[in-house]
Amino acid sequence: MSGVFGDRISKKKFILSIDLLRFIITFVWGVSLFYHSFNIVEVYIYTFVLSLIDAVFNPIYNAILPEVANTDNLSRLVSINQMVFKIASILAPTFAGIAIIKLQFNQFIILDSITFLIAALFTLPIKYENKNQTIQKRPAHLII
Repeated sequence: MSGVFGDRISKKKFILSIDLLRFIITFVWGVSLFYHSFNIVEVYIYTFVLSLIDAVFNPIYNAILPEVANTDNLSRLVSINQMVFKIASILAPTFAGIAIIKLQFNQFIILDSITFLIAALFTLPIKYENKNQTIQKRPAHLII
C-alpha cells in the first residue's frame, strides 16, 4: 500500500509528512501526560499506531535511498545508512535508559517527539526530484 503512495507523490514530502505526523502524535500524548498519569492501554495504543506508521514509512524510506544518490555512490550510501542504523540500535537504548532515569515519563515522551521533529528538519535539505512526475500521463480515454 505504501508503495502506491510512494509512486504517486514525492517520497521526500511523504517522509517529511510522516515524521511530522509522528511528532504531532507523540507531542500531543506527552503534553496530555502532564494532566493525567498514563495507563498501560495508552502505551499499547501509542505503540500500535506508531508501528502502523512505521510499516508505511520504512518501505518509502528505503526506496528513496537509490534516488537521492548517483549510481557511483549508491553502495557507499547504503553502507553508511546501515552503519548509522546499527550504531543507533546500540546507543539508543543506553540514551533512552539514562533519559528515563533522569526525566519524568511525560518529559521523556516529549523528548521522543522532538527527535521526530529533528528527523523532519534533517529531511528538508535532501535534494530530491520525484521521477514519477516526469512520466507523461495518458488521458483516461486512451487507456485500454
